[in-house]
Amino acid sequence: MHSHNPFAQAYRFLKDVYQEQQHNNRQLTLELYINNNRARDINFRQYGAVQANEIAAVFISEDGRPPLDRCLHVYCRNNDQIIHELPYLSVNCDAMTYPLLHPRGEPGWQSGTAHQRRRGDVSLLEYYSFRIAVRPDTFNQFVMAGKLTQQYIVDAYVKIEQSRLQFITENQPRIRQEIFQGLIDYLDSRQLDVHYQPGNIFILPSTFIGSPRAFRQNYLDAMSIVTKHGKPDIFLTFTCNPVWPEIRNNLDTNQHSSNRPDFVSRVFKSKLKELIEDIDKRHVMGICVAYVYVIEFQKRGLPHAHMLIWLEGSDKILDSAAIDRLISAEFPDPITHPNLHELVKVHMLHGPCTAARCLDDEGHCSKQFPKSLREDTLYNSSGYPLYKRRPIEVPIHIGRRTVDNGWVVPYNAYLLEKYEAHINVEACSSIKSVKYLFKYIYKGFDRAQIVVRTVEEQDGQTTTIQEPVYNEIQTFMDVRYVSAPEAMWRIYTFEMHDMSHAIIKLTVHLPNMQQVYFNTNSTIPDVVERAATQHTTLTGWFALNVQDEEARQYTYVQIPYKYVWKISQTRHWVKRQRNFDRLIPRLYFVHPREGERFYLRQLLLHKTGCRSFEDLRTVHGRTYETFRDAAIAMNLLTDDSIWFSTLQEAVRVEIPRALRRMFSQMLLFCEIENPLALWEQFKYHLSEDYIRRLNNNELAYNYALAYINRYLTLQGKSNRDFQLPLPTEPVEHLIEDEYNYDQADEQQIANRNIPLLNQEQRLIFNDILLALNENERVPHRLFFINGIGGAGKTFLLNTLLAYLLGNNHRYIAMCYTGIAASLLKNGQTIHSSFMLPVPFLENSTSRIRNQSTIADNIRYSKIIVIDEISMVHKSIFNEIDRKTREIMNNDIPFGGKIIIILGDFRQCAPIVPLAGKNETISASVKCSQLWQYFVQYDLVTNVRALPQENEFKDWLMTIGNNSEILRRLENSRDTIVKIPNRIIVEDVTESIYGSNLTEHDFTLLQKAILSPLNIHVKDINSVVLEKLPGRSRQYLSVDSIIREDDTTENVADDLDSAWPQDFLNSLDAPGLPPHILTLKIGAVIILTKNLDVKRGLCNGTRLLIHNLHENFIEAKRMEESNNEPSIEFISRVDNIALNSLDLPVNLKRRQFPVRLAFAMTINKSQGQTLNSVGLFLPVTVFDHGQLYVALSRARSFENLKIQMINIGDRQHVAETPNNHSYTVNVVYNELLQSSIIQ
Repeated sequence: MHSHNPFAQAYRFLKDVYQEQQHNNRQLTLELYINNNRARDINFRQYGAVQANEIAAVFISEDGRPPLDRCLHVYCRNNDQIIHELPYLSVNCDAMTYPLLHPRGEPGWQSGTAHQRRRGDVSLLEYYSFRIAVRPDTFNQFVMAGKLTQQYIVDAYVKIEQSRLQFITENQPRIRQEIFQGLIDYLDSRQLDVHYQPGNIFILPSTFIGSPRAFRQNYLDAMSIVTKHGKPDIFLTFTCNPVWPEIRNNLDTNQHSSNRPDFVSRVFKSKLKELIEDIDKRHVMGICVAYVYVIEFQKRGLPHAHMLIWLEGSDKILDSAAIDRLISAEFPDPITHPNLHELVKVHMLHGPCTAARCLDDEGHCSKQFPKSLREDTLYNSSGYPLYKRRPIEVPIHIGRRTVDNGWVVPYNAYLLEKYEAHINVEACSSIKSVKYLFKYIYKGFDRAQIVVRTVEEQDGQTTTIQEPVYNEIQTFMDVRYVSAPEAMWRIYTFEMHDMSHAIIKLTVHLPNMQQVYFNTNSTIPDVVERAATQHTTLTGWFALNVQDEEARQYTYVQIPYKYVWKISQTRHWVKRQRNFDRLIPRLYFVHPREGERFYLRQLLLHKTGCRSFEDLRTVHGRTYETFRDAAIAMNLLTDDSIWFSTLQEAVRVEIPRALRRMFSQMLLFCEIENPLALWEQFKYHLSEDYIRRLNNNELAYNYALAYINRYLTLQGKSNRDFQLPLPTEPVEHLIEDEYNYDQADEQQIANRNIPLLNQEQRLIFNDILLALNENERVPHRLFFINGIGGAGKTFLLNTLLAYLLGNNHRYIAMCYTGIAASLLKNGQTIHSSFMLPVPFLENSTSRIRNQSTIADNIRYSKIIVIDEISMVHKSIFNEIDRKTREIMNNDIPFGGKIIIILGDFRQCAPIVPLAGKNETISASVKCSQLWQYFVQYDLVTNVRALPQENEFKDWLMTIGNNSEILRRLENSRDTIVKIPNRIIVEDVTESIYGSNLTEHDFTLLQKAILSPLNIHVKDINSVVLEKLPGRSRQYLSVDSIIREDDTTENVADDLDSAWPQDFLNSLDAPGLPPHILTLKIGAVIILTKNLDVKRGLCNGTRLLIHNLHENFIEAKRMEESNNEPSIEFISRVDNIALNSLDLPVNLKRRQFPVRLAFAMTINKSQGQTLNSVGLFLPVTVFDHGQLYVALSRARSFENLKIQMINIGDRQHVAETPNNHSYTVNVVYNELLQSSIIQ
């Protein structure tokens, strides 16, 4: 080396300097090491422990950029005291740093080196790519130097990025940016300050994948796919296998793959390309409509890809069978699938768990391995699936470990066998997973915590002088971590992020507020003249609408689907010559704090055909001064003005009593900033009928306030809660009360109905009266009335309640759902009666105060009725018991009250998120310790079916009891049952609704089509709405996020709540109305919220639209008492979804609380009785009692039609010659037993 390397002759080796320092008696040095014991609140995906023996570069950086002031220190041999600095781009830098790779001191890259075959100079990237390239029969020391190769590649990448940054830094001052209006203002006022230079230095966007700016843009681009296609269906992680033949066969003897990151990167890139071809082109997992992936390294020595995949509608994962078709979390049979079995052992086992990998502070695996074993897969559209992991007979031994299916990472068998690598495949069953997954794949660049400590070296002994304290900036440095595989990947310029769709970004700017970029050498008049003729995408849209009539039907966001933005001298939109479906337009994100620009963006999402900014501000023919006012006029913003507009419109139509109810519902269900101002402006209209009657305005206002207070009191509120005046005089007893009852009338109803009770009903009625009178013949006080659907439970119960009211006995009647509560006299929901929180958790309790009026009502009530008991969770049941004992101050079950529970356990069971069969059964009240005290009475006579329909009644019982089973499904407890072919139709929509619908057809309320899944219900509703004549009307919601501190904000800065407004609009959950609500006069709608349970306006009530107004809906519903329609007025309310498993955020949606209801889900139909029932089964039922609930809505075979389509995995059995078809029935027989032993 000394003989042939000129640098070795002129400069000292680092070893020489180090050895000289050892001669000192006491030498202090600095040691650096990576802190793997990171704090638990630090992002473990960025700061993960190093799990591979590799060379890496670390440097302090806020956004991932390498430092620009990096240089080498060199020591001359002829002068020990002088240290020279060598720039990192010096031609001699590599030769001096890597003398083994440059043994003769060959020069490295230098600026200005020309290409041999084309114009231009060789870039630093091209130079290092040339050095690392493999050539046949040529020894390349740069890739054969082991760990030195890793260091060389890492160093090369850092230099490349430094070089790029150097260019940006040097050229930034030459480019300036200014808004167009600012340039115009400069021209008008430049004579005032000749030294003023317009514009700011333009900061070029970061080109480093993983930097906060790049992270945010990629995140928003990916969210655009979610906005268009909904939640992803599959989350896939693909990790490089270092022993792939393509890598192993090209390594030299004793060479390790970690020392050849060039091989690793190229092979993984080719495998990844093939994987994308399999998924996107060959559709091995179903028809792929979109995908997005990112590349990560995470200090594991190997690249891996995180991929999100969206599937077409027919291939979407909608049930457990679809998951089982694509994903397995079990060892395959070693006899039938020996190769796959071995691959699972090698690639798809988690662990062993270590502190560096996954153990938390308590020693538990953060990934929850081993997973619980279970017999079947649980699909839950509101959460994460639980995969089938059955027990295995023979344990599997791997080294010293013994594993079973609980340790298997979910995989796809085809992909695992083809690629022979770790490929984790997960089903994304909930939109809530979007936040986790997107934060996971867009976590940013790898980081590390470097510990710096001072050590003393003396006489060969090392002693630590200062141990670091965790929070001291001086000792812990937050650094970026670049490994050799990442450096090689970036040197090859492989994508760190890619997606299936092109994202077309659309500018959002106020008039003359677009950014203009110009060189400092340009004259401002020339810049202004050029900018005035160059359109932005927004002003280009205006110009397009002026010229092209066809374009006026599209919104700004829809234009890129039909037109292409051409960047020429003028810049303009040009009509597409061919359709390109893989693009998604995206408006640039605007924070609500930007005011007018944010309101402009809201308008751009919805307005069509605008030719100017003035057109954007024009709503219903009126041009508003600001974009905010225009957005309010379109109901796109939350503002008290909407409530003033609603009442202003309603006073022209509604009678005062209905107006008072609407006003009260606004108070209860809307966030009104100034309710008193609303009352003051409309108090005359709210009191108009009292004014006419009393001829005294002040007294009339007092009556109206009393009415409103009474209404609010029934909901647990009062005028005081809304800063409204209380009645100045006690006039409540003087005002008409539609909720009061007449004792004599109720006794007359009881006297009329009691003789109509059949023998079964009469026995139950008499025993309850005996218990009420404490007769010794009936010592028990806890009754369970078990009855099939249509057995007359409701008729019996209302007869009993009429008798109690007629004899002045207090009672509490409550149901699980509002629709059932509305069928009972003074019925309430369980949650409102006992003030239970929603959702009710196992540790939740009633909020009733023992000295409150609600507690007094419980204290003095003789009987408590609970209907729909099969749907009640045992935790709620137990809490009712606990609270009643507490109020009654005794330890008798339910405080000694007479408790009457009613239900049919053949119907739907309690809803338990992420629950399988065992969890659902365990949640039933039959598993409560209280169940043993109840005496069961049975109602078996079906009074709903017509007398000639005994065959239908008997068949219904075989479905509910699951007593006539053809066979069981393979690998499942579900069964196959017969369906008569006479009720099978090819088009259920046509069979139920016909071809021509008419407006105001009240019989539509007696018809409905039922289906297991919401996705199919929405499709049917759209089809039937098209059959209805007349023009449709669209109502748009205003969506906002409810943050942890109970404040509402449309979009926050952090990614926990930074969701684009158009994404919030795209969210759709079963309990919420849609963002775009499309309605027609004559359409059937269903309430999604309990507005007034006592009047029958509750979640599940179906109504017929009578008229559509700008700010409220007139709808008819059937009065149970006289079978006559009544008009109801429905305004917008604030629909709140907190802690919903269906949504990734806590959402507030201001919208009419209704959905179309020509069709509804089977679960939603429970409690309804219909004259004409259609059952649409594109997939089979999947939960206990669903098929029975659907069929029991009908009265006979004649008013029941079923359409079955073989879509998906749980297909129906084909028609057979014996006049029957077959489908799946799910029944948990344990729930049908008298008691369940746990």
